[in-house]
Formats: sequence, C-alpha cells, structure tokens
Amino acid sequence: MPKTESREAFLYVPFHLFSPTILRKMPCNKAIRILLVDNQASVRQGLRMQLSLEPDLVVIGEATDGDSAIKVAATLKPDVTVMDVDMPLMNGISATQRICQNEPNSKIVVLTMYADPVTKRNAVAAGAVDVIEKQPSPVMLMQAIRSAYISTCAQAITI
Repeated sequence: MPKTESREAFLYVPFHLFSPTILRKMPCNKAIRILLVDNQASVRQGLRMQLSLEPDLVVIGEATDGDSAIKVAATLKPDVTVMDVDMPLMNGISATQRICQNEPNSKIVVLTMYADPVTKRNAVAAGAVDVIEKQPSPVMLMQAIRSAYISTCAQAITI
C-alpha cells in the first residue's frame, strides 16, 4: 500500500472577517460587552441601534464625557469601550489613558470626526487599540470592536 503524504493547509483569515457564528465558537464565546462614550445623544443612539443588530455585540452602558466614562467603565467593566475624542470635562484621549490604567482588560476603540495622524498617534499612545472615523461605514467600527475583543481573548489564552 503506497504511503500518502498528509499535508495541512493553513489559511490566514483576519478575525474581523469571521461571521458572528464563528466568533461565538471562539475561546471567549460570549457577547462582546460595549460601553459607548460620546457627548452627543444622537450619535450614541445611532451607534446603539447599529450595534444591536449584531448578535455578538451588546451595549451595556453609555457615558457623555470622559470623566463619567471612567466611572462607568470601573463599574460595568466592558470588554470594549467606543470613545469619542472631543467631549466636555475630559476629552477622550485623557479618558482612554485613565481607563487603560484602571481597567487593563478593557480595550478602547477611539471614534473621531477627523482621524488625523496626530489624533491617531495620541490615541494609540494613550492605550487605544484602534482609531476609526465616524463617517465611514459602521462595518469598520464593528470590525474594530471584534478585533479588539479577539486580542483580549488571545491575551487571556496565553497567560
């Protein structure tokens, strides 16, 4: 009987392209808990509606400024925080830095009107995992949220 060679093929597929069904089978197989932070109620409401259509995403809280975001994040411990940059009392960059210090397991995706290089650099330096413009399709935001969450799962597995 001739020997047959066994070859395994590996295909790299970015996590953000996986369907919600596949994501639910990943090691962290729970809904992604999201905190929305934006001073405009209409923006938070729109984001909440878009995210509610996704079976693996659930909005657990909202905040209107950076200061209240820190308090809500400490109480609710979201998996991912979607943070606006321009807000009263404390901007999103400062709040991102404080939340990353206080809640290291919570990942932050910064949402901004203008994703210029300086804003991106400051957000990442503060601890954000991604910076997304408000105007592009909501698919980009959902991909960023899922990628941030998957990175949290990967860290939990390797520890």
